[in-house]
Amino acid sequence: MFWKRLAVLIAATCALASEETFLEGVAKINSADYAGAYDLLFAEWQSCKRRLGVNAPNTLKVQIHLGQSLTMMGRPHESLDLLVPAVRELTAIVGADSHDGIVATAMLAIAMREAGNYAEAEKLLARSAAHSSLPPIDQSNLNAQHALALALMNHKKEALRAARKAVEIAIHGGLENTQHHTHLLVTLGQIELVSGKLNAAAATLRQAEAAGLKLLPENHPEWATLYSGLGIVCLYEGKRREGEQYLRRALTLAQAALGPDHQEVAIIMRHLAGALSADRKKEANDLNNRSTAIFRRASQDPVSVWSLKAKD
Repeated sequence: MFWKRLAVLIAATCALASEETFLEGVAKINSADYAGAYDLLFAEWQSCKRRLGVNAPNTLKVQIHLGQSLTMMGRPHESLDLLVPAVRELTAIVGADSHDGIVATAMLAIAMREAGNYAEAEKLLARSAAHSSLPPIDQSNLNAQHALALALMNHKKEALRAARKAVEIAIHGGLENTQHHTHLLVTLGQIELVSGKLNAAAATLRQAEAAGLKLLPENHPEWATLYSGLGIVCLYEGKRREGEQYLRRALTLAQAALGPDHQEVAIIMRHLAGALSADRKKEANDLNNRSTAIFRRASQDPVSVWSLKAKD
């Protein structure tokens, strides 16, 4: 996942006085324990502010990861309160075009995208993805994240180009048959699906599923996104029962990774409700009501590629 790579990028150069605690927080993000990561990183942030100062580079790096954990918990507006000042200060110190500067800016852009500020997120991600000096794994990640921002702006042709470019960069960089390549295929499949390229999406997502069976642990958070996509593909293909099975598995995994009140969970609930037959209207209504309650608590509309409608 892109977040995992971003976490490792900054963590690799971070020499904290209590580095072990910081790295433990990063590891929790990598394992999708976002609440646990938040608790550890918040304590470390407070400690760094006392020991090093509010605007010390290492304090800022912890603050950025703390914001990242909030984004992943479905709280992007709170994340931005941390990320905006931290990224501004860090890039002033290390340079916006430095490795850490590019990564920090990408974290900020993703939080903006999740908060619904698609246009500004797209600009920042386009700028980050344009850095050809980055290693293939980073450049492909940034192109994939840029593709998602474009898709949410309904710039679907540009999104497809960016997602395909991400896969090509990874393959040319020798990253085929890796977890990273599998993640990029899932992203490409998402964007193909919402762009109305249903046959292409089905092929891409099934390729990702075959790769994932070899490369991903069965409880890996990537499966939630992949199963959601495969479930939606099956619904379009008229395979309602198979689509339901995929979506139920996606829902279970998303709830475990993101918590019961995350908007991605709510979006999967809506698709699952649509998969249920007429004789299970009560369950479908319950799922729709639960998803509506999640969005009402979040006070925002769905922010996900899966919330878009595919068009022929």
